[in-house]
Amino acid sequence: MNSGWIIAVIPLALAFLSYFILKEKIGRNTIIGIVVATIGIIVLISKGDFTSIGWLSSVGDWLILASAHTWALYTIVTRNVSRSRNPLTVTLFVFLPVTLMCLLYIMFFKDMRYLFSLPTEALIALLFLGVLGTLAQWFWQIGVAKIGAAKAGIFLYLEPVATTALAIPLLKESFGVFTAIGGLLVMAGVWWASKPLASDK
Repeated sequence: MNSGWIIAVIPLALAFLSYFILKEKIGRNTIIGIVVATIGIIVLISKGDFTSIGWLSSVGDWLILASAHTWALYTIVTRNVSRSRNPLTVTLFVFLPVTLMCLLYIMFFKDMRYLFSLPTEALIALLFLGVLGTLAQWFWQIGVAKIGAAKAGIFLYLEPVATTALAIPLLKESFGVFTAIGGLLVMAGVWWASKPLASDK
């Protein structure tokens, strides 16, 4: 559930990285939104325990936060490529090197039988990511090519809602007060950053 809410900062990361890479301007509302969403993330990760730095050791949360920025960077880098090339081709060339590297790692550092000795749940998860994940990636490239990275990022706001809706019944995760507060702050920050300035109206 934390992962879903943390991933919601991707649109803000897109705006932040676009400023440095694409030289796009960052307005006052975007800066305020980034600050508010950052506070929300801290609340989510810390569970409200600001007196101890133990929550900083949550490697998973920090990896998800880092992945939000790498995904934003990836979206920026592939935006123009998806417009000039077939999105399916772009998806293939993105996934192919990673797939080959993983297979080579298993071949040289692991016994190939290791792959087939994985539990059934792990194999199902790999197939799920390999098939549906690839389809999702393809659809994402089509969306970015048609409406642009910034507008496509807006649809990521639905991800934490969907994650929460599935995590509670399927994974039996609890929805606590600080999850609600942190999630609301993240969404408020994203919403505020999306507001146009009065001078832009």
